[in-house]
Amino acid sequence: MTLMAAIAHRCACGHLDFFHSSVTGACTTEGCLCQTVNAGPPEVIPTWRSDGTPTGPTVEEPAVIAPGTRGAGMGGLCGCDACQTLYASVSGNAA
Repeated sequence: MTLMAAIAHRCACGHLDFFHSSVTGACTTEGCLCQTVNAGPPEVIPTWRSDGTPTGPTVEEPAVIAPGTRGAGMGGLCGCDACQTLYASVSGNAA
C-alpha cells in the first residue's frame, strides 16, 4: 500500500467538503443533518488508492494529490488559492 494525501476542507459538521453536494451543499453522509457546507481552512488528509483489484498492488502516487484534481476517488478536489498555497507548502514547491 502506498500512502499519500489529499488537501480538503472540513465542514463544521466534521465531514470533508467532497462529502457535500455540489448542487445543494447538503452533507451526503448518512445520518448527517448538515444542509449547508460551512468549510473551514484546508487541511492535509491521509488517503490511499489501489490499482483497482482487491488483491493487487497500489498505484504509485505523488505524496500529496494536487488541488483541483478530478477522479482521485474523491470526486473533484478543491483548487482554491488556500488549497494551492497549502499544497505548495507541503509538496516543497513554496515560492
